[in-house]
Amino acid sequence: MRLESIAYLLDCSPTTWDTKAEFHWRLCRRLRASGVQPILVFSEELPAPITERFTDAGAVVRACAFDRSRLGYYRQIGALVQQYRVGLVHVRFFDYFSTIPWLARLQGLPYIVYTEANSGEWAADSWRAHLVRLRARLACQPISRFIAISEFIKRRLIRVGIAEARIDVVYNGVDTGRFVPNPGAREDLARDLPIAPGDFVIAGAFSLLPWKQPAVLLDACALLARRGVPVRLLVAGAGPLLAELQSRSLQLGLAERTHWLGHSGRLETVLQACDVFVLPSVGEAFGNVLAEAMACGVPVVASRSGGIPEVVEDGVTGRLVDPSNPAAFADAIERLACDTALRREMGRCAIDRARQRFNVDSAVEGTVRVYEGL
Repeated sequence: MRLESIAYLLDCSPTTWDTKAEFHWRLCRRLRASGVQPILVFSEELPAPITERFTDAGAVVRACAFDRSRLGYYRQIGALVQQYRVGLVHVRFFDYFSTIPWLARLQGLPYIVYTEANSGEWAADSWRAHLVRLRARLACQPISRFIAISEFIKRRLIRVGIAEARIDVVYNGVDTGRFVPNPGAREDLARDLPIAPGDFVIAGAFSLLPWKQPAVLLDACALLARRGVPVRLLVAGAGPLLAELQSRSLQLGLAERTHWLGHSGRLETVLQACDVFVLPSVGEAFGNVLAEAMACGVPVVASRSGGIPEVVEDGVTGRLVDPSNPAAFADAIERLACDTALRREMGRCAIDRARQRFNVDSAVEGTVRVYEGL
């Protein structure tokens, strides 16, 4: 059977053009070139410019909030299935135990693909393990194929009872045309921020949530400052810990050297302008921003946790350290701060690795191969 159309059920609604949007835009163009109609169902209405870009790529764009009305969601999906003769549904950004696959199966869809991209560790030997496996077995029964965005995620799916033969690993891809080295970025950013010529600029970009461990980054920077490293910390991201972290930076004497940028629309400029990028999170599924920083030629210091070791090659494109150890982060950062030649060499290797293994076109082709395998 030849597919006429594919519907993407996405529990997200991008407000800026990010890596997720770029991936789906290129995937839509790839499918239209093959004569397949892509239908993107987001959780909320998108800003008009983003909708227009998807439409220009040949996609049909709809919005439907699953959490507000499951019956309404079911009916809207049914209408799309009938109107566009949908033959495959691809579910993404929902939990693997969501009822979404069953709603699709009840519409008579023969093929359901699910991408698991949720971060977090799971204790397979906990007392809840059997209940989790039972829930996963029931929720995932309608799914034809699973896409895991890292080997770490694949292993986690296997631990909850998903057969390895049903899982394909397709790494996320980033726009290596947008995220590129830019020697003038530091000067551009210095027009808005008090960055001095001698500052050692450290960047972090993540949601301010407990499992991202932003406090570890602050504590590491405080240690570096006490060691005489002229740190300048840029944090792009927002979240419920912001006020607590701002208070912590004040207590550590870092308030004047820490800049909270929120959801920055200039993320590539922040990455291009820094000397090192740091990600202290635990259980990261992949870490798009790691690949983005690497594509900008920036060495990375990150946790040896989750899918991060699959992205960052320890000792080659950066350094991996124990997740909750500020001193270990400070030591790794200080080594890079004291060795310009090492930073440059790691930056060159990071660019090569990002372009070869984590570019968005490779992610698109990997996804299409999963469809073809069905």
